[in-house]
Amino acid sequence: MRFRVREVLLVSSPYDYFTLEEDGRINETILLEYKQLSLSYAPRITHVTTAEEALQALNERHYDLVITMSRVGEMLVHVFGNKAKEIQEDIPVVLLAYNTRELALFKKSQGIDLVFVWSGNSQIFLAIIKIVEDSRNVEEDTSMADVPVILLVEDSRRFYSLFLPQLYQELMEQTGNLAGEGLSLHHKVLRRRARAKILLATDMEQAQYFYKQYSKHIIGLITDAAYPWKGKHNSSAGSELIKIVKQDNHDVPIIMQSSLPENRKIAEELNVDFLDKSDSGLLKGIRTFMREKMGFGDFVFRDSEGNEVGRAKDIEEMIDLLPYIDSNSLKYHGERHDFSRWFRARTEFDLAKSLRPKKVGDFEDIEEARTFLLTMMRDFRRQNQRGGVADFSLKVL
Repeated sequence: MRFRVREVLLVSSPYDYFTLEEDGRINETILLEYKQLSLSYAPRITHVTTAEEALQALNERHYDLVITMSRVGEMLVHVFGNKAKEIQEDIPVVLLAYNTRELALFKKSQGIDLVFVWSGNSQIFLAIIKIVEDSRNVEEDTSMADVPVILLVEDSRRFYSLFLPQLYQELMEQTGNLAGEGLSLHHKVLRRRARAKILLATDMEQAQYFYKQYSKHIIGLITDAAYPWKGKHNSSAGSELIKIVKQDNHDVPIIMQSSLPENRKIAEELNVDFLDKSDSGLLKGIRTFMREKMGFGDFVFRDSEGNEVGRAKDIEEMIDLLPYIDSNSLKYHGERHDFSRWFRARTEFDLAKSLRPKKVGDFEDIEEARTFLLTMMRDFRRQNQRGGVADFSLKVL
């Protein structure tokens, strides 16, 4: 059964809660976010002011998630986290810190699952809820429906607290745009439910574990250049992870992020994209990466030198355009598995799975590969049209 966060217990002092509400109006913002992103439900947030009140609330009713500030009365926050898990064993407990001074005082504890930093942006609550849901659902979703995974490796709590809300916002908006391409209402709903999952790793060991578990499902890797490895901060951890991934799966889109300009050269040597963390255009860079490399945007046909030679925004336009695409461009994209990646991003898992094992060399020539691809897409379109009432379109008449 899929895990959904429907009931959130927020633990904070009256002053901290007043600050949260003054900065972001939590409940209003979450309701608005869910409505704008066409999400089917909005979780209810219950606020208590002390750890003792929270433990009593957990004894009285089931909650799906605890978000706690550091000041929760006389009890230390990590002690509270452990006691909360004694009452509801599997409940995720997330610490929301105010500043780096609080972070410096906090040691990693079994009672706290994740730590975020408040920056005045109430969208962080959506990111917390979604990262918790994704971590709980990813195993079932990838095994049952071949759902794609985006792996984010970042150890800076302040940075991922700023970055994850933007990443989820972009992912939700792009998933919503793709859902508009569905042939039926049922198909659109399925697309939203089968969106890509985001996994957050904060050290090399966790990143390697996630990659080993979900390597066949990863459609993009976003990694910091440096993070802990074997218990110590390692400046080459990011490049080593990239080498592992590229050796195993050379066509996975990868982007390295760093605040050190000299790491750009390392990214270029590894033949991966690079983003400067201090650049004001960071979000724009991620948006471009997701659309052009992960497959969330238009399919852009390019020649071997990277020049655009055609563009398709959906499967209908792809079917119309494919017969006229130059054979060299078709070979270029086929060798990179761009077609299967594009269909997977659109949650067309059966079609993506059928195309993924095929290699250009499996066909007698590139024209046979073109015919195979067109046949697969046309068959897929017919099956979808039989499965439900299509939205009106002259192309399906």
